[in-house]
Amino acid sequence: MKTPYGKECPYFYGDYYRGRNIEDCRLLHKPNLPNNWKQQYCSDCPVPAIVMANACPNMILNGEVTSTIFGLKKKVTITAYCTKTHQEVKQPKIGCGHCHPFPDNFDLK
Repeated sequence: MKTPYGKECPYFYGDYYRGRNIEDCRLLHKPNLPNNWKQQYCSDCPVPAIVMANACPNMILNGEVTSTIFGLKKKVTITAYCTKTHQEVKQPKIGCGHCHPFPDNFDLK
C-alpha cells in the first residue's frame, strides 16, 4: 500500500473505507506496547527502498523508532535477519550474500 508520502510499503496499513481514517505501520507496531506510530515516520523510512532493492523471502525486517542527537527528531531504524543462514544482515539493501549469489559472468573486483 502507498504511504502518505507516495512510497510503496508492504508494512503500511491504511483503512479509509466509509470515512475511516486509520493508518498504521505493522512493522513498528509491537503487540504489548502502546502504538506510538506517527505519519511523519514514513517520510524518511528506509523500508520502501530496502524492499525495492532486495526482495529476498528469507530476510526478515525489524524496525524501531530511535531518537537522534538530543532527542529532537525521531527516525526509523531497521535491522535485518536472514532465516536461511541464521545471521544478521549488515546491509539489507544488498542482502546476506548467500541466498542470491552473483552470476559467474560478473567480476567482483
